[in-house]
Amino acid sequence: MSADDTGSQVAQILYSTDGGTPGTPYGSGIPIATEGTTTIKYKAVDSVGNASAVMSTTVRLDDTAPSSSDDATTTWATTSTVVHLSSGDTLSGIAGIRYTLDGSEEATYGTGITVGTEGTHTITYRGVDVAGNVESPKVATVRVDMTAPSSSTNATATYNNTATINISATDTVSGLARREYRLNGSQWTSGSVVSVSGAGTYVLDYRAVDTAGNTESYKTATLDVRSRVQQTDSKISWGGSWSTASYSGYSGGDLKTARGVGAGYTITFNGTYIDLIALTGPGYGKAKVILDGTTSQTVDFYSTNWTNQVPVWGNHALSAGNHTIRVEWTGSKNASATGDTINLDAIDVNGPLAQAPEHLTRFEETDSMITFSSTAWSTAPGTNYSGGSLKKAKGTGTGYQVNFTGTGIDLIALKGPDYGIARVIIDGTTETADFYASGFLNKQVVWGKRGLTYGPHTVRVEWTGSQNASSTNSQIDLDAVDVNGAVTQAPIWPFRIEQTDSKISWGGSWSTASYS
Repeated sequence: MSADDTGSQVAQILYSTDGGTPGTPYGSGIPIATEGTTTIKYKAVDSVGNASAVMSTTVRLDDTAPSSSDDATTTWATTSTVVHLSSGDTLSGIAGIRYTLDGSEEATYGTGITVGTEGTHTITYRGVDVAGNVESPKVATVRVDMTAPSSSTNATATYNNTATINISATDTVSGLARREYRLNGSQWTSGSVVSVSGAGTYVLDYRAVDTAGNTESYKTATLDVRSRVQQTDSKISWGGSWSTASYSGYSGGDLKTARGVGAGYTITFNGTYIDLIALTGPGYGKAKVILDGTTSQTVDFYSTNWTNQVPVWGNHALSAGNHTIRVEWTGSKNASATGDTINLDAIDVNGPLAQAPEHLTRFEETDSMITFSSTAWSTAPGTNYSGGSLKKAKGTGTGYQVNFTGTGIDLIALKGPDYGIARVIIDGTTETADFYASGFLNKQVVWGKRGLTYGPHTVRVEWTGSQNASSTNSQIDLDAVDVNGAVTQAPIWPFRIEQTDSKISWGGSWSTASYS
């Protein structure tokens, strides 16, 4: 501070910094140490005591840098993000904020900093106040990952018995958080290894999630898990005489072989895939395979060399659901084959086996191996009858005989309101069969027998003349015979006439003897 006086000269300058009357003699300067606004009042006094008017001046002091902040999050962003900066200064006020993005040239902050590329980004910023104080640099880290991870599996189309699938995934930005999967539309499960056991078709959905939270659109793999069923499984139904052959090269160590009329087997399963596994060789013939009762194919078991565990027949594109496979010996063979035997070693399926229906072979009533009494039988054609016709008859001595080798038999006939009761004699044991029904019923089992010892059996059916009380007639008929095995040649029909028959003429003296 300075003052002039043209008269007696300036004696002193007085001042105050507390807003009061100036009273502190001025020296070489007034120290101001307190930040903020300070008002200095002062006056000059000359040598004779004259004082000038009190004057004042204002001093503003700010030696504190401003403080800045950002709203960047520590988590990963999955879209382009805007970072906002702010700064405060309670004294001189903010002049501006300077920043750099990933080491770029420093710029003045406006309304936001847009980070639109993937990766980890660094914003370095500092505030500047009006007094010129510059804040020490601060750093904001911004992480952006806008791309979902990518996953894959080592899944294959088919598996035997069990399936183990590994899920792999990569993410080059935020990194992989987890892998997820679900089977057949179930709940999502975290994991990288999927294990499936049990035959069936499985739909595996899988996806990956990264640290940023990006979730991949799920991918799908379809798996057929096939189960090998050995020919010893009790759900397979057999017809005819089968023998077991053992060898270490066979699936499960053994297989079944057979030949002859009625030899065959039936399989029922739920799935979409099946293979029949068998031994092929120079001594094997051909079989008929019937799928679901309609589609028929011929399977050749012949090969020039013996080959184990060969899929001789299969279908890998069945509709989902239950299917029945019937295999029948045909007696035919390749021209180079030395035999006509067929066999079964195992079955590969992608679903569970169900109990197969009994493997029966149907023989029509027209078969020459069935013998009829020479009288009374007439043929009735009809599209509803098995094979298009049946035979019916009545009268003394009327009957027929079926010889077969196997374990069971069914007599197939028309039942109706004008049919009677027959005597059925199987291997010498007498039973009855009632052909009566209140309405006509085609292809009915009027009598059957199961659980017989495999071997030759004789069934003799005789008209009795008896009938149900509601029946209007006593005729009997035969439409077909179902045999678990094969029908063999029956002898020419004999019928017994007792010696009491009035048609017998006697000479001499005859006496009667009775005995059971």
